[in-house]
Amino acid sequence: MDFHFKKAMIYDLDNTLYSVKTIGDKLFAPVLEVIGQEEKHQANMEDIRKDIMRIPFQNLAQKYDFGPALTQKGEEILQETTYDDHISLHEDYPAILEMPGHRFLVTTGFYKMQKSKIDRMELEKDFQACHIIDPMQTQQTKKDIFLQIIKDGNFEPKDVMVIGDDPESEITAGNEIGVETVLYDKHDQYQSHPASHKIRDFRELVTILIN
Repeated sequence: MDFHFKKAMIYDLDNTLYSVKTIGDKLFAPVLEVIGQEEKHQANMEDIRKDIMRIPFQNLAQKYDFGPALTQKGEEILQETTYDDHISLHEDYPAILEMPGHRFLVTTGFYKMQKSKIDRMELEKDFQACHIIDPMQTQQTKKDIFLQIIKDGNFEPKDVMVIGDDPESEITAGNEIGVETVLYDKHDQYQSHPASHKIRDFRELVTILIN
C-alpha cells in the first residue's frame, strides 16, 4: 500500500477532534446567561447558543451586534473559563494516530479554555505541538501559524495537509498557502466547499493518502 506521504498533518480542535455540543451548554452557561439578560438579544438566544459552539466569540459579538460593553464582559468571562469534566473524542479519532507524518494541533480561542480542553483530552501526547491562537493576546492567525510550522519544519507546501471543520477558517487559510486541505464534515453540512477533499470520518483519510 503506497502513500502520498505528508510530512505534517495539521488538525483543528473544536468540532474536528470532538463535538463542542457535548460540553457547550456547561462551558458557555455563564456567558450565555449574561447575554440573555439583555432584552434585545433574547429573541436570538437559540441561534446565539448554536453559534457560540462553532465560531469565535469575537465573530459572534460582531454578528449579533453585542456592542463594546457586552463584548468586553463576555471576553472577561471567557478569558477565565476552563473545562474540568471528561471530554469524549470522536470515535474515529484513533485513525489519525495511524496516519504518517508529524501531527500538529492549531486552535483559535481563549487560552485558558483551549488549554483546559487539550489537557482534559490528553492531546499533547499525540501531537508534536499544540498551538493556541488567543485573539486577546495576539494578532496572529491560523495562516500565520501554518506558515510558521512549514518554516520551522523545513517543509514544502506539498508536504502538508490541513484538516478541519470550518471552510472559512483553517480550510481557507490552508488554501491560501497552497497546502492540501480536508474538510471534516461529520454531519454532511456542506454540499459545496473550497477544500481539496471532504470526509465524514478520519478513517477516510487513508483513501486520500493512498496512491
